[in-house]
Amino acid sequence: MSGYDWTRDEFARLLLQKWIPERSDVESALIIDFLHAHLDEFDAIRFSVRVGQGATPAGDVLPQVRANFTRSTQKRIDVVGYQGRTVVLMEAKTHASHELLGQLLVDSHLWLEEHPDEPPPRLVAIARTLNDDAQRAFAANGIDLFVYPRLDTAAVPAPGGV
Repeated sequence: MSGYDWTRDEFARLLLQKWIPERSDVESALIIDFLHAHLDEFDAIRFSVRVGQGATPAGDVLPQVRANFTRSTQKRIDVVGYQGRTVVLMEAKTHASHELLGQLLVDSHLWLEEHPDEPPPRLVAIARTLNDDAQRAFAANGIDLFVYPRLDTAAVPAPGGV
């Protein structure tokens, strides 16, 4: 196990972790909140899945440098979940906004480019806060939205106008 790929048999250990690979402490805590509520819905999950072509470095560089540069410039999906044949692309941000919505739509497009024979993935946004505008936009695009306010800041309103 690399820390990035988890199967159902390993989920109990995953829930004991306090961090997710390549995520900040804030995003890790948010993803873990989601996983505590929904992990049993998945057969397997993967973290930090890269999609897209990435960029090519200019000039003559070593093949390993070229490969690392390209990999580091690819888009990165926070979590990919597998529910039988259904693929679920998940992104976590503190605030559900138009950036998160756009990120999920790009993730989906790039995923389908790389997996053209698969059905479209289910899209999931995970956040601590949102506003009514964002909620309507996510719903209009068929994106499932899960909000997990921090217990210590649940009374703090979401930023306005985002």
